[in-house]
Amino acid sequence: MTATTSSSYITHLRFVHAMAIVRAIPQNSTLQPVAADKLQFYGLYKQATEGDVNKPRPSSRQVVEYAKWKAWNRMKGISPIEAQKLYVESLIHLLTELVHRYPHHEQSSSLKKALYSLEHDTEEEDEELYQDAFDSTEFELQEHFLNNIEPDQLRRQDIYSPPATPGNSSFRSTPTAHIRSSSYYNNYRHNSISDISHTEYPITPITSPGQNSVTGQWVLNQLQQNNATVKTNNYVHPMDFLQQQTDTLSEADTIDREVAATTANLELSSPRQSPYSGNKKKKSNHSPHLSSSSTSSKKKKRDNTRALERLQTEVTALTEQIDRLRRSSIQEKNDRNRWTASRACMILIKHLMANSAILIIAFYILWRKKSPIAYSVIDYIRPLMLDLLRKIIRRIVFWKSAGLLGLPFQRPVEACRKFTSSIIESVISNVTSKMSDLDLAQLFTNTFPNTLDTTIQSTACLAVADNCVPLSYIITGDINAMWIRDSANQILPYIDYIKQDGNLKQLFLGAIYLQAHFFNIDPYANAFKEPNGIEALSKTIHSSNLTKREVPLMDGVFERKFEIDSFASFMGLSYKYWVASGDDSFVGNSVWVDAVEGILTTIKKQQEPTFNVTSGEPLDTDYLFSQNADVPTESQFLSGRGQPVKHTGMVKSLFRPSDDASVFPFFIPGNAMLSVELNHLSVLLSKSSIKNDRVQQLATESDKLSKQIREAIYKYGLIDHPSYGKIFAYEVDGYGSSLIIDDANVPSLLSLSFIGFLNQNDTIYQNTRKLVLSKDNPYYFSGPRGSGIGGPHILSSDNDQEIKEAFNVILASTDKTGLIHESVNVFKASGGEDNKGYTRPWFSWANGLFGQAILKVMNERPHLLVK
Repeated sequence: MTATTSSSYITHLRFVHAMAIVRAIPQNSTLQPVAADKLQFYGLYKQATEGDVNKPRPSSRQVVEYAKWKAWNRMKGISPIEAQKLYVESLIHLLTELVHRYPHHEQSSSLKKALYSLEHDTEEEDEELYQDAFDSTEFELQEHFLNNIEPDQLRRQDIYSPPATPGNSSFRSTPTAHIRSSSYYNNYRHNSISDISHTEYPITPITSPGQNSVTGQWVLNQLQQNNATVKTNNYVHPMDFLQQQTDTLSEADTIDREVAATTANLELSSPRQSPYSGNKKKKSNHSPHLSSSSTSSKKKKRDNTRALERLQTEVTALTEQIDRLRRSSIQEKNDRNRWTASRACMILIKHLMANSAILIIAFYILWRKKSPIAYSVIDYIRPLMLDLLRKIIRRIVFWKSAGLLGLPFQRPVEACRKFTSSIIESVISNVTSKMSDLDLAQLFTNTFPNTLDTTIQSTACLAVADNCVPLSYIITGDINAMWIRDSANQILPYIDYIKQDGNLKQLFLGAIYLQAHFFNIDPYANAFKEPNGIEALSKTIHSSNLTKREVPLMDGVFERKFEIDSFASFMGLSYKYWVASGDDSFVGNSVWVDAVEGILTTIKKQQEPTFNVTSGEPLDTDYLFSQNADVPTESQFLSGRGQPVKHTGMVKSLFRPSDDASVFPFFIPGNAMLSVELNHLSVLLSKSSIKNDRVQQLATESDKLSKQIREAIYKYGLIDHPSYGKIFAYEVDGYGSSLIIDDANVPSLLSLSFIGFLNQNDTIYQNTRKLVLSKDNPYYFSGPRGSGIGGPHILSSDNDQEIKEAFNVILASTDKTGLIHESVNVFKASGGEDNKGYTRPWFSWANGLFGQAILKVMNERPHLLVK
């Protein structure tokens, strides 16, 4: 034997010896280990005989089984030989403590003998211990303590809690501190060799973790089945037994047979007859804890039993060697397979490198000869390599898009976002994953959720409740005020997703209710302050009955610039919400109905002319706007009345969507939007589930007003241009005066198709569009940084090249900030505000409009965006 094999063999013998000593301790002895020590022996025993735990964890309600499994599992990773050593060392430590603690106990002498035999491990002492301390006849009638761990005993010992310190635990310390400090253990026993065939754990099973050891398991099974025949001295050597049964083994056991052949001449401690049948020194049979009767049959039986146990130890050692060789052979085979795959990969790589070298040499030759082929390859590869290198560098160095502009991520951290919607986040992820332009994708990521991230200043009752209505106060961005027009347009990009997100739906409904409340305060105001006590207000609006409010409340108005697109935005938001959700509950609320009624009344007042048609005297008006200002766009003509107008059917608007004063009061784009939304309001009220005379009357009035305004636009709002033919004017007065410009804000002439007033292919619209996007429009700008009047022409174009150019202008106009500005300087990039490169670092309405444009193009012309 080699030194390693000899050491393993000796360890096996000591392990079997130790188990014999443990089995010899009677159950009724007063020297009993605590439950934790029993679990330790159990865990070491299982690890020594079966390897790592191979059973599923039992339920914690099965207290005993769970404790045993836990003890075994904590031994995971310890080799079987090491576990056997630890088992023996633990027993030595336990016996030492017992001998020193109870020196005068009646079993003290037997414990000393057992301890001496383990420490010196001599065959003579081993024989003495076996003869004195093991009576198989009496032992078979006892149930050993390691098989008798009760749940209450585990609870008393607190098995599930961390281990106690050495100072307050008896028999707890072992030579392996890392094991003793982290777990508790137990052990199983077997009364005799005859118990092996019908107990769960054999005394000396196959010790290696390989449970498929065919030869070793088969030999052991044969020994167990023939137990009755070996109670005499008919000892059969394992190698002879194997030789007799060789033909019954399958080809899979070739390795086992080879090992058996090579180990046939090994010197085992057991001769071919009982090792205890020779001349041995006879010992006294007297023992303080075993029967004192001594007969020749008992001695013979003990001798046979010891011989069998020695034989089992030898078979176990041999079986482990067989298993070890099998595992080594399998490992070598796996290594050969891996090496084969590695060699195949290496060969493939070598071929690729060789072919690449040939191609490089061929390319070099062509390049030196100035072949067109070489230059074509260079022209094709160069931009790809540069683009790849640029993306890698920017992705590693900066938290930016991998596009040419490297736009930064410009969203607040999630904890600081004003409102979050999982459906909006999924839309962003889905759209950007398809976009080929990484800068455009980053800009969409920043801008589309900008309203939700930054401008939902306060809300109330967004959760559905029976005693309140939702309210949503949405600021314009850097100004802490809610513009009616802006707030409606800021959230409209999300209208298609309200059915998929209940909170988002409530956010829309809250904006509708709060806008209605504001119009009831002052229908001429365009912006309002945040209400005091928004929660209380939501309950007040909920309890309002369908009665007209007589006294208008002026508190809370932020700015009182009359802009008719504020009316249109409120009605449009209500209509689009109803179409998207099917919810018309707000029609039954008096606050909303009062607001609609007040809007229609105001529209009819603002249709009136400046002078009485009969007498020519100025008519009274309930709206004036005049203030001291350093710019003329912040006040109106004629002491705040505005320029005189004739009755046309259109509605006066003294201010534009840009909050600048109008030159002529009949603002054509605003009237066009108002006509569209009045028609939508009529449809909503007519089809509403709320049926009463007041609602139906409002439906009839709104339809009539819509038609009047539309007819007036075509009668007074068209002019014949010498270069472009029939076009729409921007503003008129009904007397024949007109203003030919267009502004970037919606509504505008460019956005007439976008707001639904006419078809995009309409002849008059196309003529107007050509003028607007030319230098005949004084507000059309063109410079090194771009050209145009702003973003809306993306939403009104059907020309792929024009849309691409517009996107490029927008990307360049961000000045690498990753957000849309209110306005930009087309001639120089000088930074924001004071440097006059742009105004407002970010503008929520513009950001939302850009996101809306991306979604529109993605749905209608995906080839412009998709990879």
